Amino acid sequence: MRTIDYYTQIGLLSPVRRSPSNYRYYGDDALIRLRWIERLKAEKYTLEEIREWLNEMDHLLQEGNLRNLAQRMEEVLASLEQAKKELAKLTPALSHLQSQDHGHAAKQFAARAMSTLQGMLVLLSNSPPPV
Repeated sequence: MRTIDYYTQIGLLSPVRRSPSNYRYYGDDALIRLRWIERLKAEKYTLEEIREWLNEMDHLLQEGNLRNLAQRMEEVLASLEQAKKELAKLTPALSHLQSQDHGHAAKQFAARAMSTLQGMLVLLSNSPPPV
């Protein structure tokens, strides 16, 4: 019980209401938050890092942000699908590289692979953080 009081005091949990005698009442969402706090503590996150993570999750779960996140995830999935197709195109080049003059074939392979790898780096750098 003292842990919950402490988490409330430092802002990790919020009661949904208080009784006339000042008892705190928590909703189901507080139980979910408490479970996340305990999981993250078990992974050796500090309480400040946990606070930042919970604040970010609260922000992402707001209705408008959730729609934006869903749209961004669709864009990332489409980009990943395109990257998968590009990587599939590299397979014949790799097979060719293994059976050909390595100097000439390596240059061809590098040219084809470079644009695909650059695209994947851009995709990865623009993707939202994991939840």
